[in-house]
Amino acid sequence: MSLTDEKQEQLGFKFFIASMVASLGLLIYLSFFGPGVNSLDQIAELQEETGVPEFDVEEVEKPWLASPEMVLEGKAVYAGAGTCASCHGVKGEAGIPGIAARNLIEGQWRNGGSSIALFNTLVDGISGTSMVSFKDSLSVNQRWALVHFIRSITKNRPDDNPAELSAFGEQNL
Repeated sequence: MSLTDEKQEQLGFKFFIASMVASLGLLIYLSFFGPGVNSLDQIAELQEETGVPEFDVEEVEKPWLASPEMVLEGKAVYAGAGTCASCHGVKGEAGIPGIAARNLIEGQWRNGGSSIALFNTLVDGISGTSMVSFKDSLSVNQRWALVHFIRSITKNRPDDNPAELSAFGEQNL
């Protein structure tokens, strides 16, 4: 090995160490000293800037009736508190290796795809599968919002009987 090769090797090692130190310094700064990100504050600011009114799903009196706001809330529940995306996929297409979850877009429902059937599935789960009950982790209104979102993305959306849906909704508030 010539002297030039040895110096190049030392220089490369020094650059490697320097980049690692810089990366570690940036990580420490962002983790402990940086301004950070408070997404709830940023969302509130964005709503104020764009004039989008705040939506409180818990204030909806008849959550079994679909609305654009309920669908958007359902999408948020799907991606967040409901943890649905972890099994059914980000878009509802399932296909996650090692998880036997339904493809919500195709809508091959085990217990039916009506709003009532989907709501009951969220309440009871499906015995013998990885589909758990969300009765204790999601409010009634969040479960209805999730039903509306799922029905908005599925290709297999059976019609609901409005009178039956209203009666069921009133009983399950």
